[in-house]
Amino acid sequence: ALSINAQSNCATCKLVVGFVKTYVGSNATEKQIVQELEAWCSFLGSSLEAECDMIVETYVPEILHYLEDSLTAEQICQKIGLCASEAELEAKLGDQLCSVCELVCQLGETWMQKNATEEQIEQILMEFPCALLPPGFEAQCDAFVQQYVPAAVEWIVKNE
Repeated sequence: ALSINAQSNCATCKLVVGFVKTYVGSNATEKQIVQELEAWCSFLGSSLEAECDMIVETYVPEILHYLEDSLTAEQICQKIGLCASEAELEAKLGDQLCSVCELVCQLGETWMQKNATEEQIEQILMEFPCALLPPGFEAQCDAFVQQYVPAAVEWIVKNE
């Protein structure tokens, strides 16, 4: 999953882009925009101020350029590398699902050794692994588990 810091950078980036967007229409210079943003960053509190300042000092020229191209905040933050793209998120989900699959198989084997029935194993596996994933991945994980757990239980029972 994305780290807390990566998620925070993404959210802060979108806030900064939104703020820059409000100044673009007022004919403010880049220097004025940076000064206003630095003042605004100081109101975010110590945990986000440094992050906000870094984004302002490093990326305002690029943000202004991308705003001229009518990109959204999400698109801009992806282009400058502070938000993950859909492809990166899907790759992370794939990694998570691989881990879930391995966990499902291990749990299934453990419950088989405890003489649980196929139905009991399936029920346990349907309820448990996805709750371990970060929010946002649970629905996709649930769909994955619904689709593949019956086959995985069958393989475990057949010792494949």
